Amino acid sequence: MKKAGIAALIVIALSTFSAVSPAQADQKSKCLKKQQQLEQTQAKLRQGYGEPQGNKLRAKRRKLQDYVSSKKCRRYS
Repeated sequence: MKKAGIAALIVIALSTFSAVSPAQADQKSKCLKKQQQLEQTQAKLRQGYGEPQGNKLRAKRRKLQDYVSSKKCRRYS
């Protein structure tokens, strides 16, 4: 949770000093949050899991990977 707060503050600070619209700053914040969720999901997968939970985690990972690699987030990576 602390990382998400720090990331949001960084986005706000950067948007203040650059020519980034509020919509772009909001999208960048969403992309950073999804990237953090993806990293957390991958960490859970590495820890081990039962079959039903593994299926859910892999589905969540696919969804997050699709979002993070989408055109919306590509410019922020």
